[in-house]
Amino acid sequence: SKANEGPRHKVSEELQALIISTNPQHKIQFTFSQRMNTQMVVAGYMLKKKRGPYVASSGLVTVNWKCVVDGCPYYAVTLEGTFKDNELKKHNHERQPELFAKKEARFKFRQKIEEGAMGSETPMSHFVLDTVMQDTQPDMLGMIGSLDALKQ
Repeated sequence: SKANEGPRHKVSEELQALIISTNPQHKIQFTFSQRMNTQMVVAGYMLKKKRGPYVASSGLVTVNWKCVVDGCPYYAVTLEGTFKDNELKKHNHERQPELFAKKEARFKFRQKIEEGAMGSETPMSHFVLDTVMQDTQPDMLGMIGSLDALKQ
């Protein structure tokens, strides 16, 4: 089944590193969505991958990005390592730097749970609960979302 394969069009570690190193002024970071799609943070704004990576007619590996906030018109493009900002359509909301912390916390939990559950006799729901309670500072509990969502 394709349920646990993850996204088909991943942004490679090499391409992520190139985008980060080519655009130091944007303070770019990468993380993953709940469904393990690549997300990019640019100057405190979270963007989701809309299309790509694909090779454009220019021969450059291209990725199209859109703001994760519903109703925000902002989008951007990366061509190989070059970040092309959208001059016309700006974000219509404040920066949300806490989104990155939330996504990273969720991703790290998911990794830890997947690693720990391999070969374990403990039921998954107990393993998730143990991992969350053992590794979480109180202020992070609210950030990672519901335990029911993590158990899935």
